[in-house]
Amino acid sequence: MSKMRAVFMGEHQLRAGWRLIIFLAFVLPLGYGAGKIVDSLNAKLHAATGTPWDIGMVMGIFACAIFAATGIMARNFHGRHDAAPRLRVAHEKRRVAQAASSRRES
Repeated sequence: MSKMRAVFMGEHQLRAGWRLIIFLAFVLPLGYGAGKIVDSLNAKLHAATGTPWDIGMVMGIFACAIFAATGIMARNFHGRHDAAPRLRVAHEKRRVAQAASSRRES
């Protein structure tokens, strides 16, 4: 393994520190966009800041941004070395079930 690859890759794919940096690279723009949405909604609804409605709206929109970044990371970077065997097993179970149901229909 080259020295440069060893900086980024660990025993189990991408190192955790780099995953955190990539996660932040997703969260920061999404959080910025969420802030713009909050500002737009506050201006449109003429909501006072610091009210329960305002705080709930802010937390909900920022939670959506964090969940979006988490979903992107989970889909692309987590468990890749383990996903293929599970998919093969699920596919095999589905194929056996379809074959059994087609035999019953015949």
